[in-house]
Amino acid sequence: MGFREDYAAALTNELGVDVDGDSVGDSSEVVQQIGAVEDYLADLDQADVSTLDAVAESGVDMSTLLDEDGQSVDVPGGQLLTIAATAELPLSTVIGVARDSYTAALEANPDEANA
Repeated sequence: MGFREDYAAALTNELGVDVDGDSVGDSSEVVQQIGAVEDYLADLDQADVSTLDAVAESGVDMSTLLDEDGQSVDVPGGQLLTIAATAELPLSTVIGVARDSYTAALEANPDEANA
């Protein structure tokens, strides 16, 4: 298996949702996506992070959120937002699992680092 398949398999095993290896990016895309969400969450106060966690836990895909004016809410994370909603887990939990899954997949496929 390659990075994509190993990363998807690790997410599937840890989160209990089916993640297709063909739907995830290469190692550089994945680490950028994870980093973008981590940075976004780091800029929020704990109450806002807790709110986002609750939204994901309730099964809402934050990639499709709209504000009160009907404008798209720009929460980074792409597929990770969908995975969090599907798994009905807090976004912060999914990001931690994604980081660990990325590390494991990269260790198994060092030749694909920053592919």
